[in-house]
Amino acid sequence: MMKKIIKFSIFLIFVFIFLAANTHQETNFPKITFPYYPEIAAQNGDVVVSFSGYRNIDKWNQFLANINAQKKDKVRVTSYTVEGSPIFHELIYNGNIIQYIFDNSLDGFGLYAGRPKFICEQIDVIESDGHQYYTLANCDKDIGVRFVFPVGL
Repeated sequence: MMKKIIKFSIFLIFVFIFLAANTHQETNFPKITFPYYPEIAAQNGDVVVSFSGYRNIDKWNQFLANINAQKKDKVRVTSYTVEGSPIFHELIYNGNIIQYIFDNSLDGFGLYAGRPKFICEQIDVIESDGHQYYTLANCDKDIGVRFVFPVGL
């Protein structure tokens, strides 16, 4: 009898983990190919931040509007280093929290291995050098400061 209870308990734990993992909004974004030039990123629907300018700003503005309306949404912001390497910032809003996935795997000087994921409560506006930027706030790790995006584009 005790073995059946233990097996059933283990089964329930796995079911709970499976359901919890699948309650998040779908996180799939268009596939990243190498090389991932700004033109390709823009065609894939990414918000692009490069030395030649910004693209798909409307997608960023819609993401902010959906957060304010507490509507699920996701956006991938792809920024480029001086050397031209893409850095990916995937933000997935589930109506309550923001899951932030940081990916610098295509940057030869990248600090993080893999695609670390973080949970943040909100997007705030900070000021630096007379300019305002969006940043992630109240994150489970101090990674939110890695994401900055200019206000007013």
